This record gives sequence, C-alpha cells and structure tokens, in this order.
Amino acid sequence: MRVTVVGEVVVDRFFHADGSIVDVAGGSSANTAIALQRSGIDTALRARFSVDDAGRALRAHNAAEGLDLAASPDASEPASIVEVRLAADGQPSYVFRLAGAADWQWTAAELGAPLPPDTRLVHFGSIAAVWQPGADRMRAWVEHLDPRPLISFDPNARPAAAGSVEDAQRMRDGIETWIRCADFVKVSDEDLRWIAPAVSEDEHAKTWSLRTGFVVMTRGADGASVFVGGKHRFDVAGVPTTVVDTVGAGDTFMAWLIRGVLHALDTQSIDALAQNDDKMREIILLAAKAAAVTVSRRGCNPPTLSDLEPYSA
Repeated sequence: MRVTVVGEVVVDRFFHADGSIVDVAGGSSANTAIALQRSGIDTALRARFSVDDAGRALRAHNAAEGLDLAASPDASEPASIVEVRLAADGQPSYVFRLAGAADWQWTAAELGAPLPPDTRLVHFGSIAAVWQPGADRMRAWVEHLDPRPLISFDPNARPAAAGSVEDAQRMRDGIETWIRCADFVKVSDEDLRWIAPAVSEDEHAKTWSLRTGFVVMTRGADGASVFVGGKHRFDVAGVPTTVVDTVGAGDTFMAWLIRGVLHALDTQSIDALAQNDDKMREIILLAAKAAAVTVSRRGCNPPTLSDLEPYSA
C-alpha cells in the first residue's frame, strides 16, 4: 500500500522572539508525506528540489525520513522561502518568498514519470495546487492518470501568498477546480472562511460534499466535522493538549486521515466508508490525536504510532 504526495518543499525560516533565526525544512506537501511515512505508510514525495544550498538541504532532509524521491527532479530555480513568526498562543503568521521558485515550474515531462508500483492514492494540496504555472499542469496530469488511484486534496490555503486581489481569486478558483478531482477532502474552517467568505463554513462544506466522496472540516481545538452527500453527518470533539505551536497540525491530520482511509478500504469501498459513521469517527479521532501530538511540539514534528499511546485513553 503506497501513497504519492505531490507538491512543494520549502524552507520555513523561523524568526523567534529572542532575535534568533532558524531555518527548518517544511512545506505542506512534504510535511504530509513525512507524517504518512512515520505513520507506517510507504510514501513517495514528488517535488521539485532546487540545486541551490537550501534545495540540497531539503532533499537530504526528506530522504533521511525514508521518503521515495525517485520522481523528484532537480531544478535550477531557487528554493522557496517562507518566513514564520509565532504569536504568544503558538499561532503562526507567514510571509512567502515564492516568485520564480522551483516548486511551481513543473513540466509535463517531469510529471509524466510513472507512479511507484502499487500506488493506492495520490495526494495534492496547498500552494503547489494553485500556484502557476505548475498547478494547471498538475491538474491535467491527474485527470489523465490511468489506472486512476484515489485522489485526496487539502486546500491548506495560504492567503498571504497572494500578491493581489486577482491572485487571491485565481487561488480560490483553483481550489474549487481541485474539489472536482478528489475522492475526499480535508479542509479547515479557517480556510473555508477565506475561500467562500459569503457563506458559512458548514454550508460550503456541504456543497463540496456533493462533488466529492466526503469532506472533513477541522475546527482547531474544537475538533472536526464530517459532511457527506450535502449533509452534516457528525462531529468529533477535539483532543486536549498543551499547545507549543500549531505548525504542521493540519498536515499531520491529513496524513493520518489518509492512513485511516486506506486501512478501511481493505474491507469496504470509499462510498461505503463515507456512510460508515462508526469507522469514520474512529479514523478522525486518531487523526486528531496525531495532530495533538504535533501541536505539543516545536515545529512540524509528526508522531509515529507509538507516540500516540499517551492519547489512547
């Protein structure tokens, strides 16, 4: 059982209150891939790694996590830099240095490399899924995959990456296009407030759930909600924890949601799973527990299965 994650690898440059600056390997797609690998799912990351010093460090970091990088090309463009500043409550704010960076310059030839054998699911999300010119090439590629694996999507919207009102609208439009490609979607309530400010998060999640198998909307410390067939099915309470920072919490939740779905599909179809409230609750609670471990640590440091034992009660 294998997963391929397609997207960005970036340098998260943390500016700390004491004046120190620390570079950490990041990127939503890379974080999700690492969280999947640590959860026990054999995972390939398909990303464009710059050949500059930052890009080489990013490749080494992801390779050390055991990810399959065979279809991740070297790129002449610079690595993306994301400046991160943490508020007192651990919530991050971001400044994106993305112009001309390696992550967004996919070619059809690069994307055309075969998926690893036995790939069950391909995951897309965040900036790489909406930033041009690579985003349109990625969508064209996934729409023509044959045989078609399951597709998961996490918008993980980054409004601060938009340089203009027009950029922001193109990002919103791109997200809506991906919903039609996906078998299931994870999205945060915060993302939905930005994606569709004119309607409530619940109403937009219901709309999406008519176009994909199911939608899981995370609500931070308040847990998550599941939407199927245009209806709000149920809620799962949040998992109490001590928050150090929230970097990577959504990526970890997404990874463990994928893990749970894939294990469930050993015995039932994706459509049957969407209707199985008990199994879905079990999957989402474990994903929430994994995210709780991540927010209890500095930076995006996803758990292994053994790390979840203190949360098993």
